[in-house]
Amino acid sequence: MAAAPPTKKARVGEKREWPLSARRKVTVDEWNGKTLVSIREFYTKDGKSLPGKGISLTTGQFEKLRALKADVEKALEMKDELDADERKEFGRLSMVRKVSLKHYSGVWLVDIREMYKKKDGMEVPGRKGISLNEEQWNKLSENMEVIQEAILEGGVKSVVPSSSNGSSSSISKKEAESIASAGGKAEGDSALKDENKDGPWSLSSKRKVSVNEYRGTLIINFREYYLKVRARTTIRRGGGEGEDMLYR
Repeated sequence: MAAAPPTKKARVGEKREWPLSARRKVTVDEWNGKTLVSIREFYTKDGKSLPGKGISLTTGQFEKLRALKADVEKALEMKDELDADERKEFGRLSMVRKVSLKHYSGVWLVDIREMYKKKDGMEVPGRKGISLNEEQWNKLSENMEVIQEAILEGGVKSVVPSSSNGSSSSISKKEAESIASAGGKAEGDSALKDENKDGPWSLSSKRKVSVNEYRGTLIINFREYYLKVRARTTIRRGGGEGEDMLYR
């Protein structure tokens, strides 16, 4: 049976959402200055559709989920050969979030979940997350590229504060696309392996993107720069003998 065509991307002003089932859907929203991809079950209250259990991913975590897509699909194709008593792990989206395949009540489920450690150090699944059956995963998988386009249309949020007051900045789709033409797209990611080898790359007169390594993790920084004028410092001898007075 042929797969259903991907959902068309939302136009400007339209709500960006993609249904996975009658009650589950993926949405792209802005919250607290960040773009989040939410995979949730919805319920109706007072005639309104409200988000329920599920998980919200940062744009970086969603990118990692996209990278695991082929591994998940390959495992689903070979599910009859897998041990139903063992959870197959594909990788992490963050330090505490994992993607895995589990067997529950006769059905294989793609589990996107936050983990936590017990007192004995054992890592176990937490309540924050969602398990998708094969049909729901396929719908998510088919629309991943469209969802990524919606993220860029809405603005990509910086993973670090862009100013001392902790505010986040965003870049437009045009600025994001200019990263490649400015040299940010490197064959084999060689530029990413060598800290700030060719960056930063300019997006506009004030905005730049750079790649830096921090505590063993590569960080892509989208920042707005400004010029800071320092007051000139002069030293004048005055007052009593041997006494210096400093003026700014």
